[in-house]
Amino acid sequence: MVATVVSGDSSLAMPQRVEDAGFNNVIVIPTGSNKVFLHCTGGEDIKHVFHKAMHFFGMLFADFYK
Repeated sequence: MVATVVSGDSSLAMPQRVEDAGFNNVIVIPTGSNKVFLHCTGGEDIKHVFHKAMHFFGMLFADFYK
């Protein structure tokens, strides 16, 4: 999944912010400017993880593309 980082935040800071929130299974890879690539380890579906924690992820990311 690709997402746009909410304005004001750096895409480079997102991996640490997601990990600090306890989402150790979510991998965040900055792809340049304000975009990141997101996926889960262990075969989990990233859409399912996001749906369960939409409030948290909605504060960090917008414009999700699969």
